[in-house]
Amino acid sequence: LEALVSRGRASSETDLAFGRPVVASSESDYQGGVSGNITETFPAVKGFYAARYAADHNHGTRWAPTTLPGSLIVDLGADLLVGRCETTFEYVLRVYKYRIQYLAQAEAASLSAAQSSTTWHMYADRSGNTANLSPVADVGPFTARYLKITVLSANLPTASGEIRTIVQTDYADLVS
Repeated sequence: LEALVSRGRASSETDLAFGRPVVASSESDYQGGVSGNITETFPAVKGFYAARYAADHNHGTRWAPTTLPGSLIVDLGADLLVGRCETTFEYVLRVYKYRIQYLAQAEAASLSAAQSSTTWHMYADRSGNTANLSPVADVGPFTARYLKITVLSANLPTASGEIRTIVQTDYADLVS
């Protein structure tokens, strides 16, 4: 079903962020660990949750900040008409609070200038979100070169029963 939906979307929409340059406020490393079911130790891996994975069309990779809030900026390369932003979070049954903002090309000449800008325009403010949903689509046309998502919080599991049901290796697995 996922392949069918992807083909349908591909015929009607273009993912403007796919393969574009990105920069993040931080990137988590895989901390390594020990499997609970078999005798195996996994080594730590630097850059395992790198920003570039946020726009690679691969659900087997992901970006995760080292702490929240964490932000990610994508450079679309030029001012483009954006019809909607679809954000896919790792876990469907968690509440993610976030904001999506944008800048036009005239407001930042480079990705580093966008990163240091304080003049971002609000596109979607889900800082009060209470819905367990992923992906989330924020709809409405605007023109932008840079898009920024800031993940403010996620309802991380705290009860021991809840924690046991999720394979957890490090903090990044909780917030990506």
